[in-house]
Amino acid sequence: MASVHISTEWLDQAWGGTTKQDMLPVVAIDGEQLKVTIFLNGGAGMRVITRKVHKTGHVTFNVTEGMRAFIRMLKDFPHITLDIHDNKMTVTAETSCSAVQYHFPNIKLVDDNVIPDHASDVELVVPTTYWHNMWKSLPVKGTCELNCNKSKRSVTLKHSKGRWAAAIQAREKPQASRKFTADALVARRIFRFVQPSATFSTLVFMDCGVLKWVHENTTVFIAPFE
Repeated sequence: MASVHISTEWLDQAWGGTTKQDMLPVVAIDGEQLKVTIFLNGGAGMRVITRKVHKTGHVTFNVTEGMRAFIRMLKDFPHITLDIHDNKMTVTAETSCSAVQYHFPNIKLVDDNVIPDHASDVELVVPTTYWHNMWKSLPVKGTCELNCNKSKRSVTLKHSKGRWAAAIQAREKPQASRKFTADALVARRIFRFVQPSATFSTLVFMDCGVLKWVHENTTVFIAPFE
């Protein structure tokens, strides 16, 4: 069904290592792309990271704690191969003089998680490092409201307790004004799974009500607080 040769270190980091998660990560192999999705707080936060692979088949499956623990033990091997057929997966790690192979007999196949773009989405380009650093000091109890105004370049953030506020300058003014309220704990936690590198990233107030942040091959989704 699908076969990919991938960096062991990259895969381990992509699904959060062996950190216990309340929802199982999902791996989606789609032709020439491998996508790993992790979920926080019942799916209120979602981080997606992608990587190109050699052209193969299509399959999406849950990653169990046992799978993550086994891959972590293979980190001394630079690369591994995942071969998936029906609901079975074989993991192979090789060097010039050694090899390890393990069979997972009953992987759970699932549907991919996709939140489509919309013509009414409002996008802003923000400086990545400053955006990422702001969230480190956000109080985790309460909510955080984000606002953008079509007449200004700044995006403002305000915590519900009234003691914390922040602002960041976008590269250009947004095409429309938008407001979004997030659970503060979810927002702060999800950005801990991101390692910023590019100078700029894209903040999107999605028409469906979700907040999206795109940075190179990483995308973060945060559900609105209700």
